[in-house]
Amino acid sequence: MADVRVDFDDRDLRALAADPEVGREMARIAAPIVREAQTRAPKLTGAGASSIRADQVIERGEQEVHICWDRDHYYMAFHEFGTRYLPARPFLEPTVEGFR
Repeated sequence: MADVRVDFDDRDLRALAADPEVGREMARIAAPIVREAQTRAPKLTGAGASSIRADQVIERGEQEVHICWDRDHYYMAFHEFGTRYLPARPFLEPTVEGFR
């Protein structure tokens, strides 16, 4: 059997990680997770659930997609993680786990 050698060029890997097309593909892949999280989220008016979105984040040359709600709907964290008076009713973490 022949030996195989693979060389990675760090500059090319960083360029790929920062490529906007890669970010768009990551957002496309995250779309079903966002829809499922919106469906599972607790709703009184539905405003908090509809604020759930996928945000592209680039840090240190690497891209990530964060699935979160906006700042105006901070109270969604109370439902996700619970409080002293409100038991946790997770909807985001179980959704993400279901897609792994």
